[in-house]
Amino acid sequence: MRSCWSDPHALFVGIKAGRNGIAHAHQDLGSFILYGLGERWIQDMGTEGQIYQGHRHGLPQSQFYRVREEGHNTLVLNPGPGYSQGARAEAKFVRFEHMPDEALAVVDLTDAYSDHAVSATRGYRFFAQRRALLVQDKLEPKDTAELWWFAHGAANTAMTLDETGREAILQRNQKFCHVYLLEPADAVLTIMDAQPLPSSPNPDIQNPNKGISKLAIHLPETKSTTIAVLFVPRLGSEPVPEIPVTITPIEAWKLDVNETP
Repeated sequence: MRSCWSDPHALFVGIKAGRNGIAHAHQDLGSFILYGLGERWIQDMGTEGQIYQGHRHGLPQSQFYRVREEGHNTLVLNPGPGYSQGARAEAKFVRFEHMPDEALAVVDLTDAYSDHAVSATRGYRFFAQRRALLVQDKLEPKDTAELWWFAHGAANTAMTLDETGREAILQRNQKFCHVYLLEPADAVLTIMDAQPLPSSPNPDIQNPNKGISKLAIHLPETKSTTIAVLFVPRLGSEPVPEIPVTITPIEAWKLDVNETP
């Protein structure tokens, strides 16, 4: 989805659905990238060269950070040495709607997380004249689950947090992207290096991801939960925009040019 085809400052989000398990595919269902104001704010990490050298080192793809879910801008449930998403899972777009000032897309991730969750849905929504992006997840774990949410910044992006941990600011070339954690109320944003979790494999031959940081949300023990994160880019010469948002369930989203979510 994009705000314009001709404006170099347009807001653009790319969303990953489809299937895991295709040759050289990554475990990245539900992942997204975000561009705005001519900058790459949330990136895909790209190829891990070592997955093409398996005949030399004998390690499976699941060992490598850039292949695993934690190396993408998606969710990790109950992290461990293996994958969090099903190795051959499928995710489908179940809604895509648009109007001049708004647009939304919804991906059903239930099959991807079927080992851990009864249902999983991720929605993406442009609003405020397509100047802001809301990424919202609805999770129904089978039992109490450990959950991580990740979003990787482009290399050498400066990231800071406010004192509450509810707002992060990304900075590139005198431009900013404000990231607001709207739900859950008791969670905080943190900044982490683009490195494996302690429970994950970490072969020393993989890409070290130098200069790359990521935003993270960690819910160590959660049941049913909604995670809602708002992204608002702005030029350094502009005031911080005030974009009020009321969180509603994804299934109740309805486009209205005169309405905010």
